[in-house]
Amino acid sequence: MLDEGLVREDLTALDFVTIDSASTEDMDDALFAKALPDDKLQLIVAIADPTAWIAEGSKLDKAAKIRAFTNYLPGFNIPMLPRELSDDLCSLRANEVRPVLACRMTLSADGTIEDNIEFFAATIESKAKLVYDQVSDWLENTGDWQPESEAIAEQVRLLAANLPTPWRVAS
Repeated sequence: MLDEGLVREDLTALDFVTIDSASTEDMDDALFAKALPDDKLQLIVAIADPTAWIAEGSKLDKAAKIRAFTNYLPGFNIPMLPRELSDDLCSLRANEVRPVLACRMTLSADGTIEDNIEFFAATIESKAKLVYDQVSDWLENTGDWQPESEAIAEQVRLLAANLPTPWRVAS
């Protein structure tokens, strides 16, 4: 990694999950939830950190700034970064330690974000690649899919029950 001197909080013991379509290879965000007293929820959102691999001012950095985002089209995408990065080193693949930029926040019982928001560099190890349709079916007690562990099932339940409606699992 290019940022060897950067202090990253080690979050690899936490049960982060990604949720995307079945064919997604560029998992760029992961979530972890923890129930707190008073019906509050601690939520950590982790975003893949390509700056760990791309030097500022490099040709690749300049090209990514011009592209600005990945284009998602029916059946395929045109990534902002080369696939070796977007689908591998910068992808938050299950059971792989990856550098991220993270945001830790507390959601109150009514879903509002409290003032104790923290942004920081970290490393995570996603524990599962979840698929929208499978998770949705599981939450509705249909389909055959089951979470790999009770810890993953608990993450799904916490996220589905506590996140505002637009963030809930969609099919």
